[in-house]
Amino acid sequence: MLIGRPFPVQVLPLIIRNAVYEVTQNTQAPLALVAASALGAISLACQNGIDVCRFNHLRSPVSLFLLTLADSGERKSSVDKALMKPLYDLEEQKFIQYMRDYEAWENDIQVFNTQQKALTSKLKSEIRRNKDFSATEVQLKALMENRPEEPVRYKLMFNDATPAAIKHFLCGQWRAIGITSDEAGTIFKGHTLRELPFINKMWDGSTFSVERK
Repeated sequence: MLIGRPFPVQVLPLIIRNAVYEVTQNTQAPLALVAASALGAISLACQNGIDVCRFNHLRSPVSLFLLTLADSGERKSSVDKALMKPLYDLEEQKFIQYMRDYEAWENDIQVFNTQQKALTSKLKSEIRRNKDFSATEVQLKALMENRPEEPVRYKLMFNDATPAAIKHFLCGQWRAIGITSDEAGTIFKGHTLRELPFINKMWDGSTFSVERK
């Protein structure tokens, strides 16, 4: 699999190096394959909270483009499962919590909408009858300022998603995802790379504005 110089695993921090060695020993996969998968997992875990400052005050995200070529039987799926498991577990936990929060939010928003409708109706009635509506107006403003916020669904990883779906997730509070698969065809032949300029801009940390009518 490896041509030329061996992967410089010795430059990795000790805790990462030990993890690479352990997964290599457990899976018998090539060291370079394991190290690349480890770098991908680290990038995905860090990119939502870390940027790197480079020469001449350049600032960029720690996102990575990684492509590993491996023959059948070199355990690339086993390696990814081992190193990405904490991220898959986190995504599952976040989704379970999201479903709970969403159910509670649906109840809260129904109550909110009922209160808003009642106060709006009362306000219209008072205005129509030339009555003092200041108290109702204050109540309505206070209600609107405390509108229940819809919970955010945190999704870390996509295998095959349309650019529109990716934009939808990135425009919210969660602004980092990974497009990952142990089978390159899933990505190269899927929907994700149909807008390469968009993917390149996101990898570079650039602003991408979408406005359509």
